[in-house]
Amino acid sequence: AYTRGELRAARSVSLVAPNLFSTVQVTRIAPMGSFAHEKDLVVEFDDSERRAQLEETELEVAQTEESIKQAEADLAIRNNQDQVDLLKARFAVRRAELDVKQNPLLSEIDRKKNLLALDETKRRLVQLQSDIKSRQEQAEAQIDSMREQRRRSLIDVVREKQRIAQSKMLSPMAGLVAVRQNRTTDFYFPGMQIPDIHEGDTLRPGIPVADILDLSELEVLARVGELDRANLHEGQEVSIALDAVPDQKFRGTI
Repeated sequence: AYTRGELRAARSVSLVAPNLFSTVQVTRIAPMGSFAHEKDLVVEFDDSERRAQLEETELEVAQTEESIKQAEADLAIRNNQDQVDLLKARFAVRRAELDVKQNPLLSEIDRKKNLLALDETKRRLVQLQSDIKSRQEQAEAQIDSMREQRRRSLIDVVREKQRIAQSKMLSPMAGLVAVRQNRTTDFYFPGMQIPDIHEGDTLRPGIPVADILDLSELEVLARVGELDRANLHEGQEVSIALDAVPDQKFRGTI
């Protein structure tokens, strides 16, 4: 049985353009046919926009942290002042209570004045306690809001660092670099020569950029006719001739 087929690596890994929340520009790419060792840089994309965003986000985190520290310091000072005011208000109530105890010895007018003064001091104490509680809850809510903002900003920092890391694509294994064609355009015509991806090209996220081919094991994919199928079986030896090496024969197995 004779047929033509396609030679390819039995194991390969495709590298695709990362999602950097915009189109990505290739700044470096390994030459077609070059050999890449594991963790060698194969493709690098422009990450200047992401780095600028990272710096801005880190600045927001720093500003939010300073705001939190200032708010916590203001709250501590306010709490100390509130404790002093509470102490004064309680002392005023206590003094008014002592004045009321002297009412049996005083005139009717003075007794009424002392009772009114006691009611007024108690009312001020209750109002002060309510105001302090309200102010503290409001300040704590504001601090919690800033802490949540800082948490979201820290998440954004981690995301930006991950995107920057994705801008450098390393080879996951040792193998041959096969650069893909630049198919970012939707306009094609018969006979059109599609160029390979090269430095300076702008790509959409998710587009395959290059393949890493493991040359330790190769395979030939071919179609055979239905009549020849009965003569072929798994494990049968195959003689292979390659267009690239016409003067040499290779052995294979189905």
